[in-house]
Amino acid sequence: MKKIEGITAAEKSTLIMLMEAATPATKTTIKDIRQIDKICGVIEAEEGSDIEFEDADYAYLKQRIGDFSGWLPKSRKEVIVMADKLGIT
Repeated sequence: MKKIEGITAAEKSTLIMLMEAATPATKTTIKDIRQIDKICGVIEAEEGSDIEFEDADYAYLKQRIGDFSGWLPKSRKEVIVMADKLGIT
């Protein structure tokens, strides 16, 4: 299990937005949609500021966010905070 600690409600919303967002370059299969739904469900279900993920879900979350290429400047600060919390450089 992997844990992200100290997540605010706004950061949870950012994580969900990043998981659900896609660009023309993003490959999203039905298998991906199922994994994204599972991860978003975990994020939505957690009421505290810490979120625990299964190792594979955590790795997928990091990969999906790390590979995303459709960044919007208005969300840059939130994205940087989440990347730091996930260890994405």
